[in-house]
Amino acid sequence: MKQPVRLESKFQTAGGQNLRVRGLYNIPLKILDKTVTHPVYVISDLNEQGIIGIDFINQNGLNYHPQRQGFYW
Repeated sequence: MKQPVRLESKFQTAGGQNLRVRGLYNIPLKILDKTVTHPVYVISDLNEQGIIGIDFINQNGLNYHPQRQGFYW
């Protein structure tokens, strides 16, 4: 379900160009056999399929193991 995008929600590339926000959606994300629904900004012409923010990591207890270079719950 699409949510209204807050006007202060602006995103830029590392080079400073503005990115176009297409909308904010509650999307189920499946990571390591666990599905979590989280609000996700959909942005045009992003060079990555997706970027997980620190808000998602903290709210859901996702962890990163640097020696194994992998995530775990």
